[in-house]
Amino acid sequence: MSIDVSAKLLIKRQRKNYVVIGWIAIIFLSQGVYGPLGLSSLAIFLMAISLVPVIFLSIFAKHLVCELRFMRYNIFLMLLTIFFGGIGVFYGGPKYPQYIGTLVFHQIFIAAIIIVIRPVGIFIALKCAAYINIFFVGLQILGGLLNIDSLVKLDSLFVMKGENIEYFSLIPRASGLMTEPAHLSYLLLPIILIMSLSSRKENKIYSGGKYLFLMAYFLTFSLVAYMQILGAFLICNLRKLSLKRLFLGVLISLIVFSIYSSIPFAKDRISGVEEIIDGSNTKQSSVFAIQSNALVTFSSLKEAPFFGRGLTSHRGTYDDVIESIYSVPIEENWKGLNQNDAGSLPLLMLSETGLIGFVLFYGFIFFSFKYFYSKIESEISIFGLAFSLSLLFDGIRFGQLASIHLMLSIQMIFYCLAALKSKNQEV
Repeated sequence: MSIDVSAKLLIKRQRKNYVVIGWIAIIFLSQGVYGPLGLSSLAIFLMAISLVPVIFLSIFAKHLVCELRFMRYNIFLMLLTIFFGGIGVFYGGPKYPQYIGTLVFHQIFIAAIIIVIRPVGIFIALKCAAYINIFFVGLQILGGLLNIDSLVKLDSLFVMKGENIEYFSLIPRASGLMTEPAHLSYLLLPIILIMSLSSRKENKIYSGGKYLFLMAYFLTFSLVAYMQILGAFLICNLRKLSLKRLFLGVLISLIVFSIYSSIPFAKDRISGVEEIIDGSNTKQSSVFAIQSNALVTFSSLKEAPFFGRGLTSHRGTYDDVIESIYSVPIEENWKGLNQNDAGSLPLLMLSETGLIGFVLFYGFIFFSFKYFYSKIESEISIFGLAFSLSLLFDGIRFGQLASIHLMLSIQMIFYCLAALKSKNQEV
């Protein structure tokens, strides 16, 4: 099918999938909500009860050649998951085998969903989730201005924010229904990139709401989020890069960093980094998370440099070696901060899959980006490029593999690669 399709045609094609799209939007929204088994378990529960119907729909969807290739990519990914999960047998067995099961579960569910509603259906679901999140961001700002703490924390909706509420004057950092501001940026980044890369401004699917999303993104007051979007836009404009654009990019970056560094909670993080540079230990939790996980990763690499210690091993290694690294007792709540998150995806990959897994993963991202960038004139390449960049930059400060955000990016890349290689560019 030609990629030059109108907004009306795209909407008409997806009309029969509106129920599925709405359900997926709800799943995107439920990641920060406390479920029956803890944080994010509501999203897992919603995925589980819809898994069989979604697989059924994917089996009877209109099958294309690209979907057979898409399935082969997924089989290869599953074999890699089994391989790196099995590596843990040589180091006392996988610490959390259920986590590997959750990873495979995410893979199967999201792959089936993409077959059913296609990339444009995923994009519509993301936009719906983003609009609803922005509504709750508005409630948070209203709560901040009126000094209503429960409205800022969204307590009545069982949103788990913990200590992730911070303020810039009277304005709380935007997080919506997500647990923290950075997680809201993970939802918004691929949407903003697709809308920015698409040249078809007349198509309301791609053009509507862009500046609203950018405003919400800015209101996260997250240095990680700012680094993500500035880096993504810089890479996207490599072909058009000139001395003027480079100067403008550096100037904008300096302005953003200056504004950020004047915020009290930002100063706290910067002082934590300065403490590490001076050779001392920091008590700033975000900086400690990166520092401690980096030291644990180096410890893992010394023992298993090539294939790592196996999937799920990092959490066990962290508990085993963290106190010996610092030579002081570590508070349990600080350990808990890193129990499910390695602080950064590159650190997690190095620790659990070694240099081989790290090179495979980031080599895949580099190859995908290069391939999509070479075919940027097609709509499907725009989707692939946006999710390649999201996968690359989301991992800066996100250290989990069993994540809807990361698996969605991987599966969208798979599908877009399969579509281009099969010469079927239907979005």
